[in-house]
Amino acid sequence: MRRMYAIGFLTLIPAAVALLAGCGANPEPTTFLPEEGARVVVVHEVADFNEWHARFTDQAPARLDMGIEEELVMQGESMPNLVFLLMTARDSAAAAAWLKAPETARSMDFAGVQGELITDILAPGIVYPDTEYFATRLVVRHPVSDFDRWHSTFRGHERARLDVGVHTMLVTHPLGDRNDVYMMFGVSDPEGVAEYMASDLLGLAMRLAGVTEQPEAFFVNVVE
Repeated sequence: MRRMYAIGFLTLIPAAVALLAGCGANPEPTTFLPEEGARVVVVHEVADFNEWHARFTDQAPARLDMGIEEELVMQGESMPNLVFLLMTARDSAAAAAWLKAPETARSMDFAGVQGELITDILAPGIVYPDTEYFATRLVVRHPVSDFDRWHSTFRGHERARLDVGVHTMLVTHPLGDRNDVYMMFGVSDPEGVAEYMASDLLGLAMRLAGVTEQPEAFFVNVVE
């Protein structure tokens, strides 16, 4: 059973429903990563984050040998023992092989991984290459009825997100399922974003955009 820790009934389009009609500013052009790339997302809790991180770092050469080329480690802001990993693999085959390798399971057990584990192999996705560095990120996943319809609305409201301190960094989805959307945002104003997420109008806004279930989201801080 896959699970994320929901932090509220939210969407990352404006709280004002009228903005869904198309009066937001268009975002800068996005860039698609090469098709041969793949990302792996792994989310789990550990007994002690610092101990887990030391062991995870020690095992980096073995992951590199298996085709895991880049790694972004993030830690839950309100749940300090929550680990959120976003890794770039050489290709989807390398990503799948790493996830299935017995060594991977043993290393997770040894590193103190607890509770349910979330893993997905993600499509290369759409990146926003000019986004500045943000130590605090908001990672969101939600299903949509139609990716193209949802993404058209999403692109049209980039300015509104920027106005509340939400900076788009990545939009992607699992391989083979375009309608299960993953997004990562840089957060420049955490308090403003929290107020934005608490709006009473967001449920209606999500339905109009084609979001079919309550989003699951994490506030995380970049560790490396």
